[in-house]
Amino acid sequence: MNLNELKYKAAQVSDDMFGRDRPAIGPIKKLKDEVDELLECFEEDKDPSEEFADCFLILIDAYRKHFGDDVDLQKLIDDSSDKLDVVMKRIYKETVVEGVFQHIKEPIDTDLKYMSLINPGALDIDKIQKAYDQILDEVLWEVISSDLRSKIKRLMEEKLPEYVIKCDEENNPTEVIDAGNIWVKVSDKKTQNYVNLIL
Repeated sequence: MNLNELKYKAAQVSDDMFGRDRPAIGPIKKLKDEVDELLECFEEDKDPSEEFADCFLILIDAYRKHFGDDVDLQKLIDDSSDKLDVVMKRIYKETVVEGVFQHIKEPIDTDLKYMSLINPGALDIDKIQKAYDQILDEVLWEVISSDLRSKIKRLMEEKLPEYVIKCDEENNPTEVIDAGNIWVKVSDKKTQNYVNLIL
């Protein structure tokens, strides 16, 4: 069964059980309840598979209710891909809740180091931290420029040859430059797990 076939089957069940004229806000509010149940699975160490499925089905139903029965779920996939491009250009910091990150809308605090950490299992954070501290001492008072980004990339590659280092205009959005910082992405070559550093 593909996504659109699942959408049509879910639509039939939803309309038969809850009414065809129900607005999209109905399943959206229900989704909040299901997310709470999903969280409970993790808190109680239960298998979350069924709750993930519940959330997915309700999300599809809400999407269909809002955009119409004939909407192709490829639109949702395309919208998600576009959103991912936006997410990749943002700067994130960890909140008081472990594992939860929020993108920064205000000027960046220059004391912040690790702004985004995705599945850090493959990364030697202590080694990256050491390289970060050493390089920070070398470049702290230099004027931000493309030459400085190239220098940082070279220094990081020398200290962390096992990782892919990215430090260019593409991964340095306006909010980083305006705050007087440079964003360096350190990625594991095999897993693509990464950490973003602010210098």
